[in-house]
Amino acid sequence: MRLVELAIPRHAEFVSLARLVVSSIADERYQLSDDQLDSLKLAVSEACVLAIDDHTAVTKSLVIGCDGVNDRIEIVVEGVAAEGDASDNVAPTLPFIASLVDDAVIELTDHGRSQVRMTLMCERAQQL
Repeated sequence: MRLVELAIPRHAEFVSLARLVVSSIADERYQLSDDQLDSLKLAVSEACVLAIDDHTAVTKSLVIGCDGVNDRIEIVVEGVAAEGDASDNVAPTLPFIASLVDDAVIELTDHGRSQVRMTLMCERAQQL
């Protein structure tokens, strides 16, 4: 289930807004330790910066989505150059992002755009 979708301009000044929205939703809906929350914020920041640094991007906005599942939260950041595209920063950055969350992959959307999907395994909050 899509919990939230946020479109921000492709500018570094808006990365903190993406971090704030994602961390607020995750913290409210799931039982996360402070370390998990900090790691999620850093992973979102890195994925957003990857998308911002992609000079081949055709869209002026960056879309961040939070998908809630019973045992995990998935964050998607659209507009990241896929491996083999113009961005050489993807190869070293994706393992770093993956070290912060339980899984991170670059995949193609139905619209032919690439996105980073980050998965964090966690329990749902008792009170919703």
